[in-house]
This record gives sequence, structure tokens and C-alpha cells, in this order.
Amino acid sequence: MFAGMMVGAIGWGTCSDLVGRSAAFNATLFFTAVFGILASFASSFWSLCMLLFFLGSAVGVRSSSSHVIRSLIVLPLPGFYAHRRHTPS
Repeated sequence: MFAGMMVGAIGWGTCSDLVGRSAAFNATLFFTAVFGILASFASSFWSLCMLLFFLGSAVGVRSSSSHVIRSLIVLPLPGFYAHRRHTPS
């Protein structure tokens, strides 16, 4: 899983540059669900390892992308705190 997270960080970063953060983030959510469900039905150790690798490639970038997307949505507009500037005493 951790090897997949390393590979996914490179691959999904490039993908988000090409198609946009939101589309790449939604794709990682989809692939996390698909490979998580498939991993629960793995019939051998090696198929489980392969599915967890792909699951890790989707999970690894989702944590960093979610922080970026959340910062775009949650943070206030520029200048929101302009009237609250404090000077050191």
C-alpha cells in the first residue's frame, strides 16, 4: 500500500495538473472505492497485494489534494481580515 502511495503521488499530481484538481480528486475517490471493495474479495495473498498497491495509489494523493481543495472552499476572500490588523504594543 505504501509503495502505491509513492507511485500515486507522482501519477495523480501530474493528472491533477492536466485535468484539474477536482476531477483528479473525484477520480481518486472512485478508485479508492473500487479497489477497496475488490481488495475485500481477494482470493490470494498476491492479488491482495496488487489491489492494495492500486488502493494506495489512490489514497496517497487524496489526503494532500483534499487539503488544497478545502483551502479553496473554506478560506475567506482576500481582504476579509484587513480591518482586523493588529499592531504590536
